[in-house]
Amino acid sequence: MQRFPAPVRNLLFICMDTVRADVFYGLGDLDKKDALADWRDSALDFTQVTATSPWTVPAIGSALTGLWPYAHGAGRFPDPIAELGTQAPVPAHEDTTFLTEVAERRGFNTAVFSASAWTYNPFLSMGLLRGFDEVVQYETNWQPMVSEMIHSFAEQIDDGRNFSTCCI
Repeated sequence: MQRFPAPVRNLLFICMDTVRADVFYGLGDLDKKDALADWRDSALDFTQVTATSPWTVPAIGSALTGLWPYAHGAGRFPDPIAELGTQAPVPAHEDTTFLTEVAERRGFNTAVFSASAWTYNPFLSMGLLRGFDEVVQYETNWQPMVSEMIHSFAEQIDDGRNFSTCCI
């Protein structure tokens, strides 16, 4: 008899742009505590990962779709040599499915907590905000963002709702 894992009740996806994980929390250092320390024991923690792109939009697009940047299209430039001063990057392809869209269809509440204009601004996001119910913008200091995230999760858990969140 084939066993299937229990359905996922909550999903927390944290992506910190241009920062090493050991700056955010001590990898393997159980004495170092931060705002997410209580969740770390039950979390699935990926420690051997590599970015799919050298800049934010295509890399986040890949994380949210499971596709390489050429396949989802978000953040690509029309010409082989990019000139941000005269060309705008293109949005994700319309037929690309995002993790948040799937989560939303399955009844998850979805939110993005971001300090990056590339991921909180609908015009600049190039499709990365698809499927998010809530978009919260923060200044670059991450501590208020984590505190707000924890408060939001607590409310959703108290209400018995599932949540799927992306922090960028």
